[in-house]
Amino acid sequence: MRKILYIVLMGLLMANCSDFLDQNPNPSGNKPINNLKDLELLLNNPDAVYGPSSLNAVSLFTTDDYGIDIDVYNSYKDFSPYITSVRMSLFDSKYLSSNLNSWTDGFKNMYLYNTVLNTLNEVEGDPVLKNKLKAEALGLRAYYHFSILTSYAEWDSTKPGIGYVDKISEQAEYSRETVEYTLNKISSDIAEAEKIFLDLGEKSYDITKNWRMSYPALMSLKARLALYKGDYKTALESSNAALNGYNNFEDLIGIATSTAPTIGWPTGTPTVKVLAKANTMQDIVKTEGIYIPSMSWNAAVLFPSHELLDLFDPSDLRRQLFFENNNALLMAFTFKPNASKLNDYYYMSSYYKYGPAFVGGQLFTGPTVAEMLLIKAECLARKGQTSDAKNILIQIRNKRFADKSKLTVNNGQAITGSIANVLDERRRELPFTIRLYDLKRLNGLKADPRYPNGKTITRKIFKDADSKNPMVTYTIAPNSGVYALPIPSEELFSLKWQQNSNDGLSVSN
Repeated sequence: MRKILYIVLMGLLMANCSDFLDQNPNPSGNKPINNLKDLELLLNNPDAVYGPSSLNAVSLFTTDDYGIDIDVYNSYKDFSPYITSVRMSLFDSKYLSSNLNSWTDGFKNMYLYNTVLNTLNEVEGDPVLKNKLKAEALGLRAYYHFSILTSYAEWDSTKPGIGYVDKISEQAEYSRETVEYTLNKISSDIAEAEKIFLDLGEKSYDITKNWRMSYPALMSLKARLALYKGDYKTALESSNAALNGYNNFEDLIGIATSTAPTIGWPTGTPTVKVLAKANTMQDIVKTEGIYIPSMSWNAAVLFPSHELLDLFDPSDLRRQLFFENNNALLMAFTFKPNASKLNDYYYMSSYYKYGPAFVGGQLFTGPTVAEMLLIKAECLARKGQTSDAKNILIQIRNKRFADKSKLTVNNGQAITGSIANVLDERRRELPFTIRLYDLKRLNGLKADPRYPNGKTITRKIFKDADSKNPMVTYTIAPNSGVYALPIPSEELFSLKWQQNSNDGLSVSN
């Protein structure tokens, strides 16, 4: 983190328009920060949110949402484009620890927010704007700490955390402390930011500036944090507060599909379904997203597990639009065919891949209106208010099904508003990006009634992704150490921290 700090501080002194984090906050490019307008530039740029990874892409491949079948693996003429994802799914700690994006990007952002917080009292300007910027920076610092914590630490509050970066001094030392310590610091920042927003009467959300922290975005973070800890009362209150500030979300009905052109495609490649509406996913994110951080991932295709696919009713528009079989494109969800990639990818007819929020190489990971509704539904179900929870599920499914007879039935099973119903709907609405968070909290709290001792995951795949050694079975215990992803090696050396354990992972023939 020291090295990251040095890079960021140097960036604050140098003008470089291509990288906002390396850009001098002063528009002139050669003066120190000396007024509030200069300081606001640090927060008022979407590149600081769109570009960095708010979640480790490895997390996409290490849960039960991901599943690469041996038949699929063997069917490809050249599987090399997907080896990255397979290595990740095999928990190769040496390989995983070389993936720096979410760690370095997250901490770079935190130093940026600390610069705002430490400089506010030294510049002149409107005191109301000063307080607003303080609330935003506190909320953003809390957001990225929580994202990194849920990726790189175990759920147990007594386990090693990630410390808390609240200084900008290059000489600052950071102790790892415990998960509880980090969670308490996150809660403290959220509470201070919440008070400022309320004192200012700032409860609104400007959808045209969805990269800025707002009161609804802060309440979304507070709801996520409370749900993670099992504080369902606070999670319910916070999700309601977020929804009171913003509650619009996209209706998937009417998003038509069309047959893509086949010019230049490999011989025998089936026609591919693409969305006819231009930039549909961008429109959805702009409509549903309460805050819009994203995850950079370059590991080719996400193959959903059969377990995940089986959760979807065939008439569910989320499955119809966001999952593809026989797709020659790199992305399952695409705005326009990428002819230059087509000859590299071949798919079997009975397998699917996923990419619903793939926007410019990024997966959207921020809170949405649908997520807040699902948090509310889960909290109500846990209180025994299943009829209220059911009504919320119907509200969501009404936007996801053209066939209205399926609003209360999924794959022939009645939706009653039970905890299990809500948890399954979370996986349908929020696959991959939030599943690691869910597995950790549900296993730690023993909060999924179907798995009273937590969920054990098994995965059968080749032991070696490169040479196709004999198949083995990976078994991941409910509170396995592998759910705390490996910390980047360079950071371990700098911080003098211990690497996360892979206890609870076994491999058998």
